[in-house]
Amino acid sequence: MIKELDLGYMLQIIGVIAERLPVTLVISLVPMFLGTLLAIGIALIRIYRVPVINQICIVYVSFIRGTPTVVQLLLVFYGLPWLIQQIGTLINPGWSYDFNLLPPEAFAIVALSIATSAYSSELIRSAIESVDRGQLEAAESIGLGPLKVMLKVVFPQAALNALPNLGNSLLGLIKDSSLAFTVTVVDVMGMARIVGARSLRYLEAYFAVSIIYWVVCIIVELIFRIVEYRLSRSRRSLAQ
Repeated sequence: MIKELDLGYMLQIIGVIAERLPVTLVISLVPMFLGTLLAIGIALIRIYRVPVINQICIVYVSFIRGTPTVVQLLLVFYGLPWLIQQIGTLINPGWSYDFNLLPPEAFAIVALSIATSAYSSELIRSAIESVDRGQLEAAESIGLGPLKVMLKVVFPQAALNALPNLGNSLLGLIKDSSLAFTVTVVDVMGMARIVGARSLRYLEAYFAVSIIYWVVCIIVELIFRIVEYRLSRSRRSLAQ
């Protein structure tokens, strides 16, 4: 039973926990970038209904969205080395690699990129489909090819439409990155657990890490609001 909250100790360990903030940012921002790129590809495949691949994407998105992120982390951490080993053995029976040499952050990045791609693909698909068809027809009527129409007409508007939801996805991803400790990644959440275990002051450690997450999310939200405002202003200027 905790008798009192030691605020002095909590302030003392915030700096120690925050030293692992770069790890949290890496396993959040890199998957957001890679996952968004993959999500764009999935969204386009879904929109144009590419035979066979479209059905694969539907199953992929359904599976990822229907399973917990922590399960996906564990599947990648334990399953990816096995899968690569099996493929390598088929190509070269004598092939072998020590996957213990890979940092656990690499597995976390792969798993979180996969999770992000599934969720963001639906956001991007709806954003692309929300673009007025009349604008597409107008662009095609002046001789723009499909690629130029997509790059100059569809993507700029879709990006603005999807930006708030992508911002929410990044906030969720930053918080989901705390699950990476299950695959031995020592991020801010992992360090909070270690510090709490050393001192048996778990409450102070979890309060400290919650403040760090809160501040980071406030900064990210502010950045997205500024970007969204500037894009909206540029769009209004072009419309005039």
